[in-house]
Amino acid sequence: MPEPAVAAADQGAYSSRGGDILTFAALGVLSGIASFLAAKYSQLPFLHLSFFPDDAYRGSAPILPGVIFGLLVAACAHHFGARGRWRLLLAMVLTTLAWVLAFDLASQADMQLGLQVSSQARGAFALGVGGFVGGFGTCLAVAIAHPRFRRLGAWLLTALVATFFGAIEQVYELAADLFENAALCALFIVWQTAVIASIAATLGRK
Repeated sequence: MPEPAVAAADQGAYSSRGGDILTFAALGVLSGIASFLAAKYSQLPFLHLSFFPDDAYRGSAPILPGVIFGLLVAACAHHFGARGRWRLLLAMVLTTLAWVLAFDLASQADMQLGLQVSSQARGAFALGVGGFVGGFGTCLAVAIAHPRFRRLGAWLLTALVATFFGAIEQVYELAADLFENAALCALFIVWQTAVIASIAATLGRK
């Protein structure tokens, strides 16, 4: 193939990949908003779950945010070629369980640190733990659905992104005065947008 044609093909592939990342980032914003609303208004007990039901700590996770983001994760894997229905369903379920475990462990970390450190450090550590656990579980879910994510190196970007955007709790607190629970809303939107964009970036590589 002549060099100009090769360059044009490479440019087209790069533009297509960039478009996919932006599309899923936009869907991540919508998913984050929907997850926030689901967490806020799903008050029925059967819509909550915890891996530590008998432990004396702060409540259990609303399930619906995990389901919502799990659907987006499965849709992303499908867009990039995953076709096994049961694998996609399992990816959604694992993403949901990863959210529940992330919620549990973030709450546990916050409780265990107690007054030993400042509230800022406690929040950053607890949400960093939650971000890492949620990201790791999501990576596992994508790896089950799509073979391109079955290399350890493929997980690195998403794991780092998930941990970082969990740990910047103080940044989310800047939005706290906008409306009730605005910091939580910002967390859902930014974390889900960043994580799904990182997944799309990895799956989009040939």
